[in-house]
Amino acid sequence: PFFIERGFSNWYVQWQARLKRQPEPWEAVKALMNAHNPAVIPRNHKVEEALDAAVEQNDLSVMESLLAVLKHPYEEQTIDSSYTLPPGPGGVPYRTFCGT
Repeated sequence: PFFIERGFSNWYVQWQARLKRQPEPWEAVKALMNAHNPAVIPRNHKVEEALDAAVEQNDLSVMESLLAVLKHPYEEQTIDSSYTLPPGPGGVPYRTFCGT
């Protein structure tokens, strides 16, 4: 949607302006971001997919693949892009709570 693109564009302009004020070089900023922002997160729809395969089909391979990707979340990996994408159209919106 347009409002999301516009929101991102506004944020990006502000971020670029902030980087210009940053005293550290870009490589140091990038290293700091990579150390604190995982490249891969356990997206709810992928967790559900793995659980469904395990429970419904007795297939642990989907869970094993997910766990292999999540084993090193801060490292750039050559992985299936489905691990980084949001759910497709019609995906179930999730509300999670502490401890879930």
